[in-house]
Amino acid sequence: MKPDPDQHLFSRAGSYLVINQDPGDEWNPAGLYLRTINDPAATHHRLFRLTLHDALGEALPTTVSIAPTHLTLQTEDGGRAEFCLLDRTSVRARTKDVTLRMRLVFAKGIWQDAYSRVLPMGEDRWDLECFTVQRRYRLRKLVGDVRVDAPWNGKVRAEFMQLDLGDTSAWSELSLTEFNGPFIGEAEQTEVSFDQCLKQLTTEHEAWQATLPDVAERYRDATELAWWVNASCIVRPAGLFKRPGMLMSKRHMINVWSWDHCFNAMALAITRPDDAWDQFAVMFDRQHESGLLPDRINDVDISWMCTKPPVHGWTLTELIRRNPTIATRDRLDWIRPRLERWTEFWFTHMTHPVTPTLPHYRHGNDSGWDNSTVFASGPCVCSPDLATFLVLQMDALASLAERANDQESAERWRRRSSQELERLLETYWREDRF
Repeated sequence: MKPDPDQHLFSRAGSYLVINQDPGDEWNPAGLYLRTINDPAATHHRLFRLTLHDALGEALPTTVSIAPTHLTLQTEDGGRAEFCLLDRTSVRARTKDVTLRMRLVFAKGIWQDAYSRVLPMGEDRWDLECFTVQRRYRLRKLVGDVRVDAPWNGKVRAEFMQLDLGDTSAWSELSLTEFNGPFIGEAEQTEVSFDQCLKQLTTEHEAWQATLPDVAERYRDATELAWWVNASCIVRPAGLFKRPGMLMSKRHMINVWSWDHCFNAMALAITRPDDAWDQFAVMFDRQHESGLLPDRINDVDISWMCTKPPVHGWTLTELIRRNPTIATRDRLDWIRPRLERWTEFWFTHMTHPVTPTLPHYRHGNDSGWDNSTVFASGPCVCSPDLATFLVLQMDALASLAERANDQESAERWRRRSSQELERLLETYWREDRF
């Protein structure tokens, strides 16, 4: 397994911190950036631009490499900087034979930058208040040389914020810990060396990879990479997330969507049933009282403007088929009323006067077909795939009722499923095709 730094980003399960190559924009050059993906709708995410410099301050060309446990920047003459994520809120960086420069990204035109500042907090400790990303950071020098340059502009903010780490043949090391709110609850981990961090992360990575489903040997390398990507896209419970959520990406698609989470759950089902259940249930934690599932959520934002197809009954059936241990009594009792409300929502709120018995999509985003030509003639579209999903979902509800020894509900859902299937065929089937 060899992650490509131009294709993959560096993160770890549970973390909202990311390092990746960024194409830049009209204000920020292309390069390597440390980013925070909290509140993705509000900011550009970039926190620090990362560059290597010689003793005279000249920027040096570097090579970037990614391992599951750490990221490395290296110069042609052997100078190197290494990064790891010790825990879910902290970055460790160390350098040797080169200076690592971390320069805060000020977002042009974003008013919050007017207040970014650094507060010295005694020997070897600084508090960074970065308004662009609305987060505070505790910076600590652990070993060697750390220089902080953040001149006050005489008004309300630092003119710029720059951190330089190391310039000698000995290792220099710093820790940067993220806070959402006051500096409370910081874990003091100065006694843990960088090498100990790597050992801990290696153990975690190996434990995750040990649950990789069996695949043919020719697919092994690609599958190991995909399995690691899945782990690195998980964020910890925070804000709107009541449980761990696997984002579709920590680069651009920094959300969970109301059907993508089903695919993630299925990927984990065979060998990680508890994680699979979390991915399936995460959207139902935020179900609207009407039964509607949100289109997407992240830790601070939830969108109700669209939704996604009702694939969830079929998904639950597939999860249980792949791993029956997912179907605990508590889980099935929890999901059953939520799946019922989600089903009823389509028949109550997503029907049209022209076709009152067949629910419709109000927009391509509802269907997952997004900008498909199916919607070329208008936004309200009844389609056989939606009716089919609902037939399968009502079948799943009948099975859930049978598991709960609720025969009356089981018969009712079977009857409704059959009726919807008849409508589906009567409306859409023409001899040998839909």
